[in-house]
Amino acid sequence: MNIKDGSTSGRTTVLDKLKFKRQKYLFLLFVLIGWAFVLYKTIDLSDYFYKRNIKMTVYQATAGPVQDVFEKGTGSLMGVLYIDDVDFPFTNKVFMHAHIGDVSRLGLKENFFIKLESNMNVIKGGEYEFIVGSDDGFVLYIDDKEAMSFKQRRDLAENRVKVALNKGVHKINLIYFQATGGMGLTAKYKPVEKKSKWHVLGNDSCYIKF
Repeated sequence: MNIKDGSTSGRTTVLDKLKFKRQKYLFLLFVLIGWAFVLYKTIDLSDYFYKRNIKMTVYQATAGPVQDVFEKGTGSLMGVLYIDDVDFPFTNKVFMHAHIGDVSRLGLKENFFIKLESNMNVIKGGEYEFIVGSDDGFVLYIDDKEAMSFKQRRDLAENRVKVALNKGVHKINLIYFQATGGMGLTAKYKPVEKKSKWHVLGNDSCYIKF
């Protein structure tokens, strides 16, 4: 009888220890999950998941409502940022990037300019088509030459142009302005081939690397 009692007591002690260890590990797991949630809310994870190879310079207009893209000279420098691609969907609230969000951290709404600068390495020389959608105006430069533009205010609309590009590195700049009301800016490219798909400007493809 005494032996049986001792065996039962021993098994109970082992079960208690296992239960304690399980509770301890669960507690540590909840702590780790809590820390991960805090980091997710406080750290801009896009810095780690997206390569930012497009320089974005932001100017705020200082002389009333903007009417023309070339009024940039009247603006004051607000900051220099880096983004991965040109994808700012239409909105009437705050100028937002498709997956990075408010990249400026300034809540841009009206009367501002942005200048986007990057290099593109053309892997396969040939004719390429570019499309820019904007609200309001823009100017696209390739190798410091104006490729296409809409320089005044407008509702959201698109422009297209075909450009012959030799194999190698080319400079690409895009100047955009927002006056008041709705805003948005997108840019895409593709080789002039029937089965080619559009790529967001800044995203690599087998044709162009940024």
